[in-house]
Amino acid sequence: MVVQRQADLRQESLADTVQCTALLIDAPTDPWFVDWSRDEISAVLTDGLKSDDPQTRQIASGTVNRLVARGRTSFAQLVD
Repeated sequence: MVVQRQADLRQESLADTVQCTALLIDAPTDPWFVDWSRDEISAVLTDGLKSDDPQTRQIASGTVNRLVARGRTSFAQLVD
């Protein structure tokens, strides 16, 4: 539910939703939510990678890289 809400709010506050998504992905609890929320996470990170704000782009890119490094290779397509 949290990630779905973030995806819904990304148009209003992209930098905040990208940062919050990054924090959720790095949280040590419930790593399975990445698999269950792939579409929502992808939507937030895709918009973050296209942001005019360099810091938001950097956070989104770093988050994608961490996901791929953890074996979630399907996220690699976001940076192609």
